[in-house]
Amino acid sequence: MPAISAPETTEIYREASLSLVVKPQADAAALSLLKDTVYGTKGVRYRQTNQEERLRELYNPFFFHLYEEETLLGVYCLDHRVVEVPWGWVDSFYGRYLAVTSVAQGGLWSFAENAGRCLPFSANPGSVSGVFVY
Repeated sequence: MPAISAPETTEIYREASLSLVVKPQADAAALSLLKDTVYGTKGVRYRQTNQEERLRELYNPFFFHLYEEETLLGVYCLDHRVVEVPWGWVDSFYGRYLAVTSVAQGGLWSFAENAGRCLPFSANPGSVSGVFVY
């Protein structure tokens, strides 16, 4: 049994029209985005297959959905796992999925220009697990 349970649908951040919602599963828009996402920038580009089946195989997923108004901009999944290390068992999170709509994507220069537009997120209160840049 997981030591940390994925929360029911919970809005964890809101600023103006942007909101970050954590859910125990990907919603329909997120699943569609994951299915349509092409990974890679130069050279080899690929899509992941069998998304619905693979999502069911996650141990204890936390799906972070970033919305502008009601439109999904991106989704990130952390899968909670308890792993054994030499001194015992510890809670850990594995970043499994990241997908961002094409209109919300940017490159290095876009990131630098928008560095002030960062939205921290956390699976645990009081700590930052990552950052969405919008």
